[in-house]
Amino acid sequence: MIDGQGYSWTSVKGNTEQMPNPNGGYYTTGTGNSGNGYARITNQNGIKISSNNLIGYYDYKDYTANSSIWTNKVSNSYNINFTGTPTIDTDGGVKVDRKNSNVYGTIDLSDKKDKDLTIYMVVKANEASGDNPRIFEIPKNPTGTQNHTTPCCYKNASNNLGYSIFYGDVSTTIPATNYNVIAMRLDNTSGNDNGAGTLSFFINNAKWASDLNYDGRGDIMYLSHATINNSGYGNNTFGMIAIYDTAHTDSEILNNLEKINNQYLE
Repeated sequence: MIDGQGYSWTSVKGNTEQMPNPNGGYYTTGTGNSGNGYARITNQNGIKISSNNLIGYYDYKDYTANSSIWTNKVSNSYNINFTGTPTIDTDGGVKVDRKNSNVYGTIDLSDKKDKDLTIYMVVKANEASGDNPRIFEIPKNPTGTQNHTTPCCYKNASNNLGYSIFYGDVSTTIPATNYNVIAMRLDNTSGNDNGAGTLSFFINNAKWASDLNYDGRGDIMYLSHATINNSGYGNNTFGMIAIYDTAHTDSEILNNLEKINNQYLE
């Protein structure tokens, strides 16, 4: 407990401490909230974005070192399963290195193929520019040679973020080697059970200009893995991932991006 003059108390009077500001951070020493008392409630599980239609949430603090599973925080389903074992990066993130260590992740979304999806990530790309090393993809035909409508996100030849359906690459000017908060909305065509629709991409606090149309997506979401081009293997560090089985509006996505940025990158 901190009293009105800023002293901490247990059974005895302690030193002065800064009081927490309900809007974030701390007041200067000896200063607190004026007027009536103030209480702030935070979700017990640490999730500060919308919980409606949230089917998967993966926080770097919940990943157990040397584990082949990244446990879903909101469900017993949709865990991330790894081939190989991720490492803990020096900044605490979950490093999934397919390029150099043959480690990649999968999330089975086969029962969501007829659903819209909105995917959020805090991620940085570590791999040197090559053949568009993947951050993630949801391949329509992972064992085939024609996979040109696959929704994916990657690091482009200029070391910036890019997103693609292969024959519709869009390169951004945002450095992929930094941590960024990204979102991809996969808005299915109404009544389509093959995952066809429109892809929209958002970075940090803005929607990127160009939407892409795609004619299908697959059952499995891959992290750091390219299913038809070995040179596209990725090496990425993830801070968090969230998956919704609905298409968020632009304003909902921007609001969630701000909350994620405040929670993980400030």
